[in-house]
Amino acid sequence: MVPHPVILGSKLIVLIIIIVVLLILRGILAPEQFRVAVVVGVAVFLCFSVLVWAVFLRLLSNPESKVSKQMVLSHQARTEDGYQSSADEFASLVGSRGVAVSALRPSGIAEVEGRRVPVVTEGGFVPAGATVEIVSAKGSRVIARIVAEPGGEDRDDEA
Repeated sequence: MVPHPVILGSKLIVLIIIIVVLLILRGILAPEQFRVAVVVGVAVFLCFSVLVWAVFLRLLSNPESKVSKQMVLSHQARTEDGYQSSADEFASLVGSRGVAVSALRPSGIAEVEGRRVPVVTEGGFVPAGATVEIVSAKGSRVIARIVAEPGGEDRDDEA
């Protein structure tokens, strides 16, 4: 959970106050008394921190509170509202051939079936203009393999 600026800010202010008070007391108190003052300062800071977190979590548990509305995502991306998962976006391209628009080292752009697709190779360098084949598409990760280099022979027999 990412701490809210209200929590961090309030804890920082209390910590600065405690440090300033301890710096003032350092020249006034005897060493034994100063050690006790440091322990009390640490205890006050820890108690304040726990109290702030408890109040903050209490506010988050109420979905109608202003803090809860700022911190908790309540909007849903539903298909009925026009949102679409990208998991199957490139699945139909598996087995298709296209051309590397940019050099794939190992990632870049290929044009497949008239679409510019971000692809990665299986590890090797593919020059721009080479013919590539889509071998796998898992989510937004599309893996391509070189089929022919520009002006070169087919490499199907090497794969």
